[in-house]
Amino acid sequence: MNLTVIRTGTADSWAAITGPDIGTMTITMFTADRMVASFEAALPPLNATAPLTVTGGAINAYLQ
Repeated sequence: MNLTVIRTGTADSWAAITGPDIGTMTITMFTADRMVASFEAALPPLNATAPLTVTGGAINAYLQ
């Protein structure tokens, strides 16, 4: 999964596009019309000075 984060109003950005694993995603529900998951990651900096650590991320997606 590719992920890019840009801090609004600055040039700071982080991205996980290719390379080694940088985090985890755990799917707790997956049905024909819904997916629920949690995630955490340490994104490498692109135009920032330090990695961006994300903990307690949540996904609650309704699928079509």
